[in-house]
Amino acid sequence: WRIVGANSMERAYVENALCLAFVDAGEDPEVSIVIGAYQLQEILLQFDIGRSTLGFSSNLLQLPYLTSCGKFNTTSTL
Repeated sequence: WRIVGANSMERAYVENALCLAFVDAGEDPEVSIVIGAYQLQEILLQFDIGRSTLGFSSNLLQLPYLTSCGKFNTTSTL
C-alpha cells in the first residue's frame, strides 16, 4: 500500500503551499498511532477474522478504481 500525495499533503493556510500531513510524535510517544485518519482516506481496511490479519486496499481515487469510500454500501450484510 502506498501513501500518495492525496493522502500525505494538506493545503496550508498560506497561498500555494502544501504541508506534509504527518506529526512528529517525539522521542517518547505516549500513543502508538503511526498511520492516522488522514492517510487512510479513500483506503479500505480489509479484516480477515479467520486469519487474524488486516490489509489495506490501494487508494480508491486512483486507477483502476476511480471511486470513493462514500459510494460503498456499508449497511449491507453478506
